[in-house]
Formats: sequence, C-alpha cells, structure tokens
Amino acid sequence: MSKREQAGVTSTDLPVANTWDKQVSTVNTVIDLSDARTQRAIVIAADAGQWARCTTPDGHTVYGIPSSKPNVRYLVDEYNCSCPDQTFNPGRACKHVTAVRIHQALAAA
Repeated sequence: MSKREQAGVTSTDLPVANTWDKQVSTVNTVIDLSDARTQRAIVIAADAGQWARCTTPDGHTVYGIPSSKPNVRYLVDEYNCSCPDQTFNPGRACKHVTAVRIHQALAAA
C-alpha cells in the first residue's frame, strides 16, 4: 500500500495547480554591447539585489535604483525612469530602464 493510499487521498482529491491564466506583457531588449549606455546598464543590473522594490496598489512593480550620486535613488520600471537622462532624452531608454529590462528577463528565465 502506498503512502497516498494510506492517507486516503487520491489524485482526483487534489486541487489542480498552475491553472491560473495571467496575461503578461513582454518587452524585448536587444543587448548592444558596443553601446556604452548598455554596458553601464549591465553593471547596474548586476546589483539588482541592492534595489528597493515597490508594488503599487494596481500591482505594478517599481524599483528604487541607486544613483552614482550619494543618497539618490531613481524610481524605475521597464518603461520610465526619474533620472535626468530619461527626462532629457524621452523615447530612448536610459541605462536604468535597460537595467530593469535585463533584470526582469533574467528573473523570468
């Protein structure tokens, strides 16, 4: 007699796992290693364990990424950043946004 039979549980008694469907948006990031901004993003992504992670009430994840300036953090998600580079160059991902995209791709892999 197996342990499952001893406990009086059959596989039909168990809840179905991993059946929750969730639509996930994806962002494709091309890693251009010749780009200095991308090289800095890789270094920033390597320190993802030092980032502050926040979740908004609607479930959106935002990271507080340390600046190279002391006591400064930028609020960053996969599309936006509060750094000056993002402000002055809208439409182009700054190194912080690219770092978040790299981090999320590695975490999902």
